[in-house]
Amino acid sequence: MLPVFHQTKSNGVRRQTSLRSATLPDRLPPPKENVFAECACGGRNRYAGCGRELAEGRHEIVRFMERMHDESMKMLRQLSDDQLQQKCESADGTPMTTWKLLRSMVEHEVHHRGELYALLGVLGVSVPPLYGLTSEQLREIAGRVNSLS
Repeated sequence: MLPVFHQTKSNGVRRQTSLRSATLPDRLPPPKENVFAECACGGRNRYAGCGRELAEGRHEIVRFMERMHDESMKMLRQLSDDQLQQKCESADGTPMTTWKLLRSMVEHEVHHRGELYALLGVLGVSVPPLYGLTSEQLREIAGRVNSLS
């Protein structure tokens, strides 16, 4: 699980504190990976929407997401190299090569992660760096490199 931090200001000093004890949403949409896995494995989109009937509260949401991930991985592990080259149907019925559908799953996840980072930024919540460096660290490095040239 990724560490989640909340940035607070006390006496003008910014500190990062754990957000785990803060109030978390009691409803999250189910992960889309299962939709992609079902379609990639020749099945049909069984997306059930999102709501408290699927999972309510942090503990149930995490368990639900872990279960959906496990189910998806079980399906995807069954795909052979030949099946990855064959056509399947996307969630809306569009024929596409299976490996391309799975690539779009990653792109879809990146899109939603970007949305979450943007929303957390608007709320003033600092997030862990994506690739090992924060924006501030990248600017500092760029400044040093540019001053040498």
